[in-house]
Amino acid sequence: MPVFKEICARADHYGLGIRLENHGGISGYPDVLLELIDKVGAPNLKTFIDFGNFPRDLDKYAAVDQMMPSVDMVSAKCYDFNEKGEETHTDFERMFEIIFDKHHFKGNVHIEWEGKRMSDHDGVAACLALLKKLRGDRVG
Repeated sequence: MPVFKEICARADHYGLGIRLENHGGISGYPDVLLELIDKVGAPNLKTFIDFGNFPRDLDKYAAVDQMMPSVDMVSAKCYDFNEKGEETHTDFERMFEIIFDKHHFKGNVHIEWEGKRMSDHDGVAACLALLKKLRGDRVG
C-alpha cells in the first residue's frame, strides 16, 4: 500500500490521476481493485474498465456494475460483429444500461479493437457505428 499512496501523492502534486485497469490476472477481479483503492484512500486513484479483460469465471456485467462507483474511463473492447452490427462477445446495450442509465457515467468511453476477422480500420469503424447507434447522444 505505501507504494500506491506515494505514487498517488506524487501524481496529485502535478494534478494527475492514477487509473487501475482490470487487465488480467488478479486485477481482473473487482473486489481486489476496489479493496486496493479503499486502502490507498487517494481521491485521484480510480479504475479504468475494459469490457474484455474480466476472467471467464466472472459475470462481466455484474463486475462492471460493482466497479462503476470508482470508474473514470471505460474501454469498449470489440472483437467481432454479427450481420446486425452487434458485438458478439459483449452485449453493449446491456453494458451501456449499467454504465449510463444506472450509474449516470459522464466520463470517456474509448474504442479498443482486438478482432481478427476485419482490418483495424473496419473494426474501429464498426465499434464506433455501434456506439453511435446505442448512444448517439453521447458519441461525438
